[in-house]
Amino acid sequence: MSGCGCSRERCRIGPDDPRHGTHNGYGNYGCGCESCRAANARYCYEAKRRRVARGIPDHVHGTVNGYGGWACRCDPCTAAWARDANDRYHRRRAGVTDVAKGLCSPPHR
Repeated sequence: MSGCGCSRERCRIGPDDPRHGTHNGYGNYGCGCESCRAANARYCYEAKRRRVARGIPDHVHGTVNGYGGWACRCDPCTAAWARDANDRYHRRRAGVTDVAKGLCSPPHR
């Protein structure tokens, strides 16, 4: 159990810390309380909205990032997303996780 009472072991803020309910509390201090998670979700939503409003750069077309990070639905981006989803599906079916392949870090417990 963490100092604030959330379930994340890496939480480094106390229960009365004013950083609760902020993106900073979630991202930099590892707090997983409901208000910090909600603040992080709002931050990510707004960041993506601003990114999409700027317009997708040409070099991002045809990539998974184009589809997922920039909300581009052109044919090349959609095809890249479908290929990646198919690869993930077959890795899971074979019992090979993304962590085992080194594609992401293990979850914090």
